[in-house]
Amino acid sequence: MITLDLLPLKEKKRFNLNIWYLLAKKITIFFSGLIGTVTVILFLVNYILKIDVDNINKQHSAIVKSNQKINYEIKQWNDNLKRLSKIQEDNIEFSTILFQFSDLVPRGISLNFLSLDTDLSDRKSSRYLNVKLKGVAKTRDDLVGFKEKLNNLDFVENVKLPISSLLKQENIDFELNFKFYLNLKRK
Repeated sequence: MITLDLLPLKEKKRFNLNIWYLLAKKITIFFSGLIGTVTVILFLVNYILKIDVDNINKQHSAIVKSNQKINYEIKQWNDNLKRLSKIQEDNIEFSTILFQFSDLVPRGISLNFLSLDTDLSDRKSSRYLNVKLKGVAKTRDDLVGFKEKLNNLDFVENVKLPISSLLKQENIDFELNFKFYLNLKRK
């Protein structure tokens, strides 16, 4: 096969250059169109996302507004629970204390007065009761034994018995004062 080349070399170079120019032009137009299409899509996505964010913010503010009442009620419940906890913390079971006293009192002593005065002024320290007992002891030995029994307890302190109560031998009217620690420990 014989080929005939009638174009001069200069024209041939120009023709090849023209082909490359057209190819570069088409590639540039293609990528420009692609970039333009992607840009338009990104702007649309951005617009849709802004609308969605605005809707979410509106829903969030509506939810917060509707939950304000619930949050207020929860706060009220929490305050009430704190108050109840405080009441329960300060509660003293006097029946338990009375049972402990009844076990301590020997046969020769009868009590006719019991006073329990709470001291809750310092909540961080040991809480205690100021106890006052009045009664009648059959003998002085019964009374001294009862006082010593109280002194030997871990949760009792400062047992005071007036000396005037020890002057008689029998049928002694007495008054005892002491501190009774509620947490069963001396401070």
